[in-house]
Amino acid sequence: MQNILLECAQYIIILLMICYTWQSFAYFRKQNEEQKRRIAFLQNICILSVHFLGYLCGYLSTGRDEMILLYSAQVVYFVCVIFMAGVIYPNSSRMLISYMCMLLNIGFIMLTRLSFPLAVKQFIIVCMGTLIVSVIPWIMKKFRELRRFAWLYGIIGIGLLLIVLLTADTTNGAKLFLDLKYFTIQPSEFVKLIYVFFIAAMFEKSSNFKQVIITSLMAAIHVLLLVASKDLGGALIFAVIYLMMLYAATRQPLYLFGGLLCGSAASYVAWKLFDHIQVRVTAWLNPWEVIDTKGYQIAQSLFAIGTGGYLGSGLYEGSPGQIPIVEQDFIFSAIAEELGGIVALCVILICLGCLLLFLNTAIKSNKPFYHYLAYGLTIAYGIQVFLTIGGALKLIPSTGVTLPLVSYGGSSMLSTLCMFSVVQGIYISNCEKPVKAEGNRKNGKEAADSRELYRVMYLFSGMFCLLCGYLCYFLTFESKAVINNPYNLRQDNFGKKIVRGEILSAEGDVLAQTLVTEDGEESRFYPYGEMFSHVVGYSENGKSGIEQEYNFELLTSDIPIYEKLYHEFAGTKSQGNQVLTTLSAKLQKAAYEAMGEHRGAVVVIEPSTGKILAMVSKPDFNPNTITEDWEMLTDKDNTTGELLNRATQGLYAPGSTFKLLTVLEYIRENPSSWNDFSYKCSGSFAYHNAEINCYHGKAHGVLDTTSAFAKSCNGAFAAIGAGLSITDFNSLCTSLLFNTPLPYQLVYEKSTFTLTGDAPEWEILQTAIGQGQTTISPLHNALLTAAIANGGVLMKPYLVSGLQNAYGDTIKHYLPSVHEKLMTPEEAKILTDLMTACVTDGTGYAVISDAYTAAGKTGTAEWEEGKKAHAWFVGFAPAKNPEIVVSIVLEEAGAGSDYAAPAAKNIFDAYFEE
Repeated sequence: MQNILLECAQYIIILLMICYTWQSFAYFRKQNEEQKRRIAFLQNICILSVHFLGYLCGYLSTGRDEMILLYSAQVVYFVCVIFMAGVIYPNSSRMLISYMCMLLNIGFIMLTRLSFPLAVKQFIIVCMGTLIVSVIPWIMKKFRELRRFAWLYGIIGIGLLLIVLLTADTTNGAKLFLDLKYFTIQPSEFVKLIYVFFIAAMFEKSSNFKQVIITSLMAAIHVLLLVASKDLGGALIFAVIYLMMLYAATRQPLYLFGGLLCGSAASYVAWKLFDHIQVRVTAWLNPWEVIDTKGYQIAQSLFAIGTGGYLGSGLYEGSPGQIPIVEQDFIFSAIAEELGGIVALCVILICLGCLLLFLNTAIKSNKPFYHYLAYGLTIAYGIQVFLTIGGALKLIPSTGVTLPLVSYGGSSMLSTLCMFSVVQGIYISNCEKPVKAEGNRKNGKEAADSRELYRVMYLFSGMFCLLCGYLCYFLTFESKAVINNPYNLRQDNFGKKIVRGEILSAEGDVLAQTLVTEDGEESRFYPYGEMFSHVVGYSENGKSGIEQEYNFELLTSDIPIYEKLYHEFAGTKSQGNQVLTTLSAKLQKAAYEAMGEHRGAVVVIEPSTGKILAMVSKPDFNPNTITEDWEMLTDKDNTTGELLNRATQGLYAPGSTFKLLTVLEYIRENPSSWNDFSYKCSGSFAYHNAEINCYHGKAHGVLDTTSAFAKSCNGAFAAIGAGLSITDFNSLCTSLLFNTPLPYQLVYEKSTFTLTGDAPEWEILQTAIGQGQTTISPLHNALLTAAIANGGVLMKPYLVSGLQNAYGDTIKHYLPSVHEKLMTPEEAKILTDLMTACVTDGTGYAVISDAYTAAGKTGTAEWEEGKKAHAWFVGFAPAKNPEIVVSIVLEEAGAGSDYAAPAAKNIFDAYFEE
C-alpha cells in the first residue's frame, strides 16, 4: 500500500505542477476579475496539494513524526499568507503571493528531504521574514519620499560591502559572510536591494550625462568591492543590474554595449587573477576530465538531472546528497533528480512568471522612482535565477548564487522576501491611482521607458526559454551518456525498479542475463563464461564492456505502460530491455579456440557494415566470479592483466602489417612508377650507419613491389622507407587514424606514430618495416584492413544492432554508417592485389583454402631482445567482395606466418563452413 501511495504521489505532483503553471499564464490573459479569482483559488489548491503530497512522501519514506508537526505549521503559514494578505492589503497581487508560496513550497519539500534540521531553520526564517516584510507596502504608502535618499542608499551599500571586505572570513574562495556570534549574514544580499534603490533614485532625478557619470562611479565602487571580496557572482549581478537600468533610463544602446564590452574584459581579467574562477571555468568546459577534483560538483549535478529524466526518480528515491552544497547552489539539480525534468521545467516557467509580473508592475507605474525600482528588482531577480539554473545545467559556469525562495540561506531568503514585498507595494500603489494612457504621459518619457522595458522582457523571456530548451535537449539527447558515466553511482538506483535486461548475440544466444531466485535475490549470469568476458564485460565491482556502455538501456523497461504501472504499484520489478549485439557466438568461439593458450587478441569485422562479429582478448577472466576474483585480478603484483581488453587497449608494434601503410605512401609519392620498383635482397640493407636484416637473414633475390610485399622483405621496405617524405608519411598515418580518436564507442587506446623529419636513419628504416616507436591496437589494424576490403571506405564499427523489450519487440535498430573515406578505390584495389599475392605467393600461405579466396598480410613484431616476437595477421575473405575481416595478434608466439595466419584460417573456415 505504501508503495502505491508513493508512486501515485509522484505522478500527481507532476500533474499538479503542470496544472499550476498553465493556470499562472492563463491568469495574465484573463480580464474578468471573477475568472482571475477562480484561477487564484485553483492555484492555491495546487499549492496545498503539492505540499501535502511532498510531506506524505517524506513521512512514508522516513517515518519521522516530527514531519507532521513541520507540515502542519507550514500549512498554517500558507493559509495565513494566502488569505490574510488580501485582508491587510485588498489591492495586493494575488498572483505574486501565489508565485511566492509555490516557490517556498518547493523549497520546503526539497530541504526537508535533504536536511530536516535545515528545513526547520529555513521555515523559522521565512516566518520571521514574512512578518518583517509585511510592513513594507505600508511603509511605501506612508513614506512617499523614499526617492530622496539616493546618497544614503549608496553610502550604506558601500559601507556594508567595505565591512565585509575588511572583516569577513574567506569561504569557498570568497569573503561573503559576517559572523554575528549567534548567526551569520551575507550583507551583499541586502546591499543588492539598497543598490537598486540607489540607482532608481539617482535616475529618477535625471539621466543626463553628469548624472550618468556620478551614478556609474558609485556603481563601480560597489562592483569593485565585491570583486575585491572575490564575490564574483555578486559582482556580475550588480554589474548587469546597473547596465540594464542605465539602458532603460538613457535609452542609449551605446552605454549598454560599452558596458558589456568592459564587463567581458573584466571577466577575462578575473579569470586570469582568481584561482577559484579558473576552477569553475575548467569544470564548466569539461567536467569529465577533472571529475575527481574541479569538476566533481557540476558532474554530480548533471548525473542527478540526467538520472532523474522527465519523470524523476521519486522523492527520497534519488541521491541528491552526493552533490556538494546541494541545498544552496544546486537545489535545482535535486528538484530535477527526484521530482523530474517536467517539474523542473515548471519551476523555470514559474520563475519566468514572477519576472514578467515584476516587469509588468514596472511598466504600469506612473511614478518614475517606482518605475525604475520595480525594473531594477526585475533584473536582479531574473539574472540570479538564470545564473543559478544555468550553472546547474552547465549552460554557463557556476557562479555560486542561490535560487530565490527555494535554496537554503537566511540572507538570501530575507532579501528575496523584501524584494517581493517591495514589488507588492509598487503594485498596490499602481492600483490606487488609474494608469494614464501612454499618449498622455508627460513628455512621452514613460512611454519611451516602457518600450525599453518590453525589449528587456523579450530578452529575459528568451533567456528563460533557453534554459527550458537546453534542459529538454540535455534530457533527450545527452542524458544517456551522462547516466552511463562510470562515476555516476546513481545508476544503481534504476535497479530498484528494473531487473537488468539480457545481452544477446546476433543469433539470439544469451550472453548475459539476470537470474532471480524465489525470494527475489538477483545475480548476473554469463552462460559463455570467459569467452565474451572483455567485450560483454561485467556488472559487479563496477562495470565494463557492453554492460557499461548500455547500462541505461539494460536498466530501462519498455514493456507496455499498463504492465509497468502494475509492477510499480505492486512493488515488483519490471523486466529490463534486451541489447541485441552484432557478435556471433560461433565466430567468437572459433576465435577463442584459435588463439589457444596464447595471450593476445582477435577482432573480426564485417567490412561492408562495420559490424563487429567477434572480439576476444586473452588472458581472460570469468565474469560469473568477478566478485570473488576481484582482489586477485586487481592485485598490484598481478602482471598478467586479465582485465585489460587487448583487442582495444593493447598497443603493439605492428610488424610487417605496417608495410600496408609504407607501400601506400610509396604509391602516393610515385603514382605512375610505383610498380617499377626493383630491389635485390641479399638478406640485409645498409643505409648510412643503419642496417636492417630480413627475417632470419633470408636473401629474397630480385624483387618488384608485389613480390617484396608478398615475401615481406624487410630490406626492400627499408629501401622504400629511406626515400619517403617523412612529412607526407606522417600526414598519411594521421589520416589513417594514428594519434587520433577511433570511431569506437567503448574504451580503447589511440595508436601512435611518432616519426619526424629529424629522426635518425635507423628509426626511419625501423618504422618503414613496422618496428621503431610505432604502436597499433588489434582493433585499429582491423579497421584499416576493413577500409581496404570496402574499397577505401571505413564503416563505423559497432557492437550493438538494436534494442528489444523483454518480449522481443524492437525498440531501436542501429543502421550501418560511413565513418570516413581513408583511401581511393584505386588504392584499395592495389592493396587488395598485394595482399592477395601475399597469400598465394608469400608469407600468408597458411590461409589458402579451396572453399574461399583470401587476402592478407602477416607480421612478426619484435618487442624485447631475447623474447619471441608477437605474431600478427590481418586479412579478409573472399578476396573479391569481402565478407569478413580478421585482425589477430598472438603475444610471444613467433612468426606471423607460422602462428597468426593459421589461427586466422580457423576463423575463416568457421565463417564459411556450410
